[in-house]
Amino acid sequence: MSVCLIVIALRVPWPIEFVNFMLLGFGFYMLHGCIHVYVTELAPHARGTATSGHTSFFFLGQSIGPVVYGIGLGTVGIVPVLLCGAAILACTGWLCALKLRHTPPAV
Repeated sequence: MSVCLIVIALRVPWPIEFVNFMLLGFGFYMLHGCIHVYVTELAPHARGTATSGHTSFFFLGQSIGPVVYGIGLGTVGIVPVLLCGAAILACTGWLCALKLRHTPPAV
């Protein structure tokens, strides 16, 4: 997803942008799905609370994201905003890969 944001910042021709946006959407879908699986396994006794918290933060990000991007686009421009978003997404993926690892069950 970070690479997709960098490609958007490069202003490539529209056929590449078309495929890039498809990959970006698929990446968001995969990130959300993977985190959602971990949320439902996180605390089986508090699964409802964990799922509602995940859903609340997901939709909070969906509603605040355009405002934050709009402020950034109005002040610093498109390239710095997209590069900052790419860095944040890369950090998110890296932290999820480190923290959300399955350990084999003890036999």
